[in-house]
Amino acid sequence: MRQKTLLLTLVLLLSGCSQSTINIRLDAINTPDYSAEKQSYQLLSGDPETKRDDLYFQEFSRFARYALKQAGLQATSSSAETDQKVYFSFGVNSGTTKRQTYSAPIYEYVGGDTITIQEHATRNGSIDTNTTQIYVPYRFKLIGRESRSRKITTYQSYLRLEGRSNSDDQKQLWMITVETNSASNDLRMLIPLMLSKAQPYIGKNTGRAIQIKASPDDQQIQQFIDGANN
Repeated sequence: MRQKTLLLTLVLLLSGCSQSTINIRLDAINTPDYSAEKQSYQLLSGDPETKRDDLYFQEFSRFARYALKQAGLQATSSSAETDQKVYFSFGVNSGTTKRQTYSAPIYEYVGGDTITIQEHATRNGSIDTNTTQIYVPYRFKLIGRESRSRKITTYQSYLRLEGRSNSDDQKQLWMITVETNSASNDLRMLIPLMLSKAQPYIGKNTGRAIQIKASPDDQQIQQFIDGANN
């Protein structure tokens, strides 16, 4: 029996990049004389529509505070005594859907048959017949390719941390913006991932936007999450 089939596992690999890889765009800038050393801060929402008692803001702030601590800043709850106010905002869009066309291999099952081989020999005027049966096992054979299409939805997520002086002029001291463009819109997975990659650049100046690749199962990201939760 022969059966045509598509190897779906191979098809998924043809999508262009691994679903577990997330591309990050990171841009950090600061004032030339800025230093985070011995700087205290108060974390505030940078989005007027997101209040400090919002459950998502509270959860994500735990990771933001840990990243700020690792960058050398010291948290304080006193608005009057803090050196700077850090505004934290985040979000994800509704997604963009495009139709993707890709080439998929077509395989056919071959084998599964039994071949009978007969050998004839003449001995003393008579004919002897020797019969042998050989089983050919099933195997896949590539017989061609076909064009297929599917809908792909990608989401743009972002977070922004902005430090401003606590003086009357509210001078901007530093800012870091992190963006992802991926198949996931799960901010509870993406925010810790983005903050873990942003932490070394908080209060720094990258000179330009830089590209970083990350994976949710990255050991460094897990260590960051564990540190924030402890």
